This record gives sequence, C-alpha cells and structure tokens, in this order.
Amino acid sequence: MALEMYAKQASNTVAKRNACDIRLRAERKVGQMFEFLKTAPAVEDLVVWKYE
Repeated sequence: MALEMYAKQASNTVAKRNACDIRLRAERKVGQMFEFLKTAPAVEDLVVWKYE
C-alpha cells in the first residue's frame, strides 16, 4: 500500500503497477497458505512424544 501511494503521488504509473502486482501476488500467496492450513494436520497430531 505504501509503495502504491508513493508511486501515485509521484505520478509514476509503472511503479504503481509494479507495487500493485507485488501486493496481489502476496495476497494470492496468503490465500494459498490459508487453504493449505485448512487441510494440514494439527500440530498436536504430529507430535510423537508428549509430556504426561
């Protein structure tokens, strides 16, 4: 967001587009990670040895 605002203020459309592309890629990646976490086993299930 900050890079987009700076590019907008500087009237640099190329930099603004690049900053927007970076933000969109990051948002997609976060979405992919959330989808993975929905199907991933719980950490407790992966622990082989626990204190009792």
